[in-house]
Amino acid sequence: MKKILKMGLVQILIGLILITVLSSTVKSARADIAPPGPPTSPNPEPEFETMVRMVSETVIMEIDADSPYDEGLVHVSAEFTMRNLGENEEEMLVRFPLDLAPGGWTNYCSSPSPFGSSFSNKITNFYAWINDYPVPTYQTTHSFDFEFELGKITKIVIPCWENFTVKFPPQEDVHITVTYDAYPYTESGSGLYDYSYVLETGRGWYDTIGTAEIIIQFPYSLDEFNYSRPYPPDYTISNNQIKWYFENLEPDHESNISASVFPPSLWQRVLMETQKTQDNPNDGEAWGRLGKAYKEGIRGRRGFRSDPEDLQLYLRSKEAYQQAIQLLPFDADWHYGYSELLCEYAEWGHDTLEDWKACINELKQTLELNPNHEKGLIKAYEMAEYFPDKLSINEGELDYLILTPQTLPTITATTSIATPTTIPTQVPSLTPTQAITITTQPPTATAISPTPSIIPDQENTAETHPALPWFTLALLPVIGLFIIWLIIKMKNVNR
Repeated sequence: MKKILKMGLVQILIGLILITVLSSTVKSARADIAPPGPPTSPNPEPEFETMVRMVSETVIMEIDADSPYDEGLVHVSAEFTMRNLGENEEEMLVRFPLDLAPGGWTNYCSSPSPFGSSFSNKITNFYAWINDYPVPTYQTTHSFDFEFELGKITKIVIPCWENFTVKFPPQEDVHITVTYDAYPYTESGSGLYDYSYVLETGRGWYDTIGTAEIIIQFPYSLDEFNYSRPYPPDYTISNNQIKWYFENLEPDHESNISASVFPPSLWQRVLMETQKTQDNPNDGEAWGRLGKAYKEGIRGRRGFRSDPEDLQLYLRSKEAYQQAIQLLPFDADWHYGYSELLCEYAEWGHDTLEDWKACINELKQTLELNPNHEKGLIKAYEMAEYFPDKLSINEGELDYLILTPQTLPTITATTSIATPTTIPTQVPSLTPTQAITITTQPPTATAISPTPSIIPDQENTAETHPALPWFTLALLPVIGLFIIWLIIKMKNVNR
């Protein structure tokens, strides 16, 4: 029993120490898992083991300048030179995988129930030529039953391969050309479009890939703001192209090509509206549309991104909105658009007091200009629910708390003493024109109430003593338990 008690106290002591240490280091983080992406662009692969080598390939992925924002279509043209290094003719099915995600294969074609997929074929308009002659192609698919709703079974058909037959005479070159349309993967949480080309499916051919050149071509010039993270890193930039070049490549997963880009249709809108503001600096509508285009490009489905380039894009959006509301001060829509930018940026962890104030102030101006502004009202109710220390609703009236000056009374001591006089921690009630009872918790340390000062009765007559750090206070019970453990141990020794 004594041994058990001793071990129990030691375990409690260790546990409390760990809790104290961890509570000083653990921070909250925003994170989420990303769902599988739709197909991207693949290399062809043989049906079985072969003596045919891919001598060279050239792939051009041309981003469609006119594709809508929610599509981001890319036209792919690929030319392959194949050579049969064996002594016998080979005839086989050449297959293009259709069931792909960025960087490699998914398991849709082999999985009985691939939860989370859109189940749609994202490689379309596929055509093939052999030695400049068109050839017929056909798809092979995988089908299964999937229960989207309880008791409701739906048959799902997933395209797996695009197939066509090719003959490879010995020691001769065969030229294969394919064209098709593909769609980007919209990376979860980033707002970026991922364009990729999968080289690893070419590893089934004989030997290495002799040479490979992959080009992603944009409808505008590239700069540090409209693309990011090309992979592999040995790429080159030439005006409106990202290029990769390989020799004697043994393709694997690390060889696969990808680049994340600002949504192309939005970047074209940025260029167009920028030109309009340069032609007419007093065009408030153009400034507003420019701010909106930047905003839509940098916001992700789960918040604003935070790399340095995106900070610059945020500042550009902010400046454009400021120009819009300066030129069109009575336009509620542009006030709301600016409020949305500021609020979302603050909500997702980039918050500063000034941004929060500007966010709420622009929302306030929106509803003053148009009390029935639908988006403004929805945003106000959302803010009241999630940020009640900044905006609240009392008896149907909006109270913009963060914009309300909150002054603290100064307490003057009646007699001179050596210790400083402290100001009460209770914040006095707000006194608006209408009586309001606030039932929410007081603002946290980031609220707008100014930090009270300690005012001694006589200047420089009292020494201030800082409060004990929180971790010191947390260790007090631990020290007490440790003393108890020592006493028990000493008693055991005495016995």
